Amino acid sequence: MTDLKVLIVEDEEILLEFMAQKITAEGYVAYTSNSGESGLPMAQRLKPDIIVTDLDLPGMDGREFINAYLKGLQKHEYPGIIVVSGIMETMESVRSVFFKVDHFLKKPCGMGDILNAINTLAIRNQRHKLKNLKETKEHRHILIIDDDEGDRNLMKNALESAGYQNISFASHGSEGMIKVKLEKPEVVVIDTVLPDINGMDLCKCIRDIHGLQTYPIVITGSVEAIDVEGVRAAGGFDSVVKTPDYGFLLEAIEKVGQ
Repeated sequence: MTDLKVLIVEDEEILLEFMAQKITAEGYVAYTSNSGESGLPMAQRLKPDIIVTDLDLPGMDGREFINAYLKGLQKHEYPGIIVVSGIMETMESVRSVFFKVDHFLKKPCGMGDILNAINTLAIRNQRHKLKNLKETKEHRHILIIDDDEGDRNLMKNALESAGYQNISFASHGSEGMIKVKLEKPEVVVIDTVLPDINGMDLCKCIRDIHGLQTYPIVITGSVEAIDVEGVRAAGGFDSVVKTPDYGFLLEAIEKVGQ
């Protein structure tokens, strides 16, 4: 099962319903519209991963619909586009003259052809997501504030194994505050108890830095000490427990910015 969103724009109601059923059965989340006018605001709201559209639509035709939608997007935000149409156009003319199209299928075509095109775009979408995730991890700056050198090294090893490369350290709260102000890390991992301040109070101090956008995560040595509500009330992002593989910490970091 995938969470990829597929928007189908087709004015033939029976065909529209049939395509939606088959695409849903394939494991995608299908949305439908019977015109370009209704499809445009739907696309702008849903941000579909893939659009399947007819060209010969009443009112706003498929070309106008796609051009209007892509106009408000950056190139990296473009969805996969599949045109299913009875209009005699070559793939080259559709791509070069009208809009960005990944697959052009001539009606009548089999549902298998449409699903194959969708599956191809889904694989490409997944590759792009993995590439973006890798780049995000490589550039995401994480500051670890922990007075235990052994714990710092273990966290460093776990983070590097997960693909994070931009990691810095502080051994107490005052040093951590200086680095937060200078380095402006995206994520700050804070030990619950530090020599000069506790993790919750340090969260509050970080929260009060004007114009700073960072996500403090308080890490503790016992499950009983986890206090997600308290950490969030203090301006933090999450509260997690230390484990040998630091799995809960890694999960919390991956949620940042989602």
